[in-house]
Amino acid sequence: MKLGLILFDFDRVLFDTGYLLKKLGLYRKRDERVGGFTLRQAQKINWQKIGIENLIYPEVKQVLSYFSHHDWDMAIFSEGEVAGQRFKIKITGLDKIFLKQFQLVYRNKKIALPRLLKELKPRWGQIWIVDDKPEILKIAKKVLPTIKTVLVCRGPWWQVKVSGFAPDFKIKNLNDLRRIIG
Repeated sequence: MKLGLILFDFDRVLFDTGYLLKKLGLYRKRDERVGGFTLRQAQKINWQKIGIENLIYPEVKQVLSYFSHHDWDMAIFSEGEVAGQRFKIKITGLDKIFLKQFQLVYRNKKIALPRLLKELKPRWGQIWIVDDKPEILKIAKKVLPTIKTVLVCRGPWWQVKVSGFAPDFKIKNLNDLRRIIG
């Protein structure tokens, strides 16, 4: 029996969005929030030149391997243009780690999250959500008070103050998650 489910956001949790933006010349030092990523944009990029191996954070594959070998189910819970996000999942090789049914990509996570958690709760007793956006974590906690929320302190979003909410844990990289969950 699995210990539970860990929902991982994609951008700035698994995927190094800042690295890609720098390589594309779109990085803004003070604010790296730029428009969404589409499949059309993806098809115009020379991915070999960018360095595919650098698109995910250095610790990601080791940490995901650890949890999969310690009886945790894992899912990507991402937001954006569905085809663009799926392209990034595939190009990084994470599609080999996360089965298709565990690649949960939505146009709007805020809208999808309540329904998704209600569907997932009966199947997994323990659910963790790992995201860089406090607002998403707050919604998760409101819908499912027993969920464990983990704020990843990367990129610009994690610093946004959300009234009446504090995550259960704050981490700088996913190696910290191994220490917390065990």
